[in-house]
Amino acid sequence: MRTKFVYIAIVLYVAGFLVGIAIHTYSSDLSEALYRQMVETFRAEFHGLSTPVPIFTKIFLHNLYISAIMAFAGVVFAIPPVFILFANGIPLGLILARSERPVVVVLGSILPHGIFELPATFLAGAFGMLLGQDAASLVAGWMKGQGEIPTRIFISDTKKVAGWFTLVAVLLAIAAAIETFLFLWYASS
Repeated sequence: MRTKFVYIAIVLYVAGFLVGIAIHTYSSDLSEALYRQMVETFRAEFHGLSTPVPIFTKIFLHNLYISAIMAFAGVVFAIPPVFILFANGIPLGLILARSERPVVVVLGSILPHGIFELPATFLAGAFGMLLGQDAASLVAGWMKGQGEIPTRIFISDTKKVAGWFTLVAVLLAIAAAIETFLFLWYASS
């Protein structure tokens, strides 16, 4: 696994995070509209859920689905993971910028599950960028009539990503368990 892709994933997420802050800072109308949309989506997704198993399942499967798209649809020249990483940073920046609570309180509600979810997200994005690079090399190799080596690399890296994706799933399961606990705790208070 090439660590440069993990760093790129982090930079993309942080860039989205900063855009979220900038949106709140420079466009209160857009900030309000995006925030309302996030709240409405959240309410619709979790409406009627009040027990741990359905909440955990909803959170885990959603995050696993997004991570799988980042990791494996990255073969489309890394476009899906780049877009998803950037787009996923925006809500966090927006929420932190909008919050009237101290930053420590907001981070305290995010970090317990974020310390597992964010590394999983960055790994899935990095996997997708790796496969995107391999796909570009594969296409270029075949266009030059030299596709055997890029094909072997692509197949090898795809197998590695499939194996390493288990770690992403485990991290996401831990994050979902913590997020479920926090969701129920906040809902009861």
